[in-house]
Amino acid sequence: MAATLDNIAAAPAERAREVTLAGAWRILGELGVAPTIDQCAECDTTIAAASPAMFSHPAGGVLCETCAHLRRSGRTLPVEARDALRSWQVGETYALADARAGRAHQRLLREFVREHLSDDRPMRAFDVWERETLTASSGVVE
Repeated sequence: MAATLDNIAAAPAERAREVTLAGAWRILGELGVAPTIDQCAECDTTIAAASPAMFSHPAGGVLCETCAHLRRSGRTLPVEARDALRSWQVGETYALADARAGRAHQRLLREFVREHLSDDRPMRAFDVWERETLTASSGVVE
């Protein structure tokens, strides 16, 4: 936790979002609630790293094609998103392609935390974080 906070404090403004996301996913992993990335959360089937995969918050991670078809809900994670989550969960860095990818990862994190750790109270900090991202160059809210 201390290292995560140090990394966030030391990050340049343009990398603050990805460093925060990396730290959050790492902390969830240390708590034992990180999502599965390479095995189906339902049946444990290995899912090729070079393939997109359906992500189910209730199931706790990615699903193989069979289980995704049976569950019929979730969000398809592109290969790059799975690579980022895999890296972040083990404490490695992963540079996001753009702000859009960052917002998608913020949404994924919020939804996952809400599913697994929330007691149905509003999570206002996530709302503020997602709405009020500071830009590195101007210091104004996007």
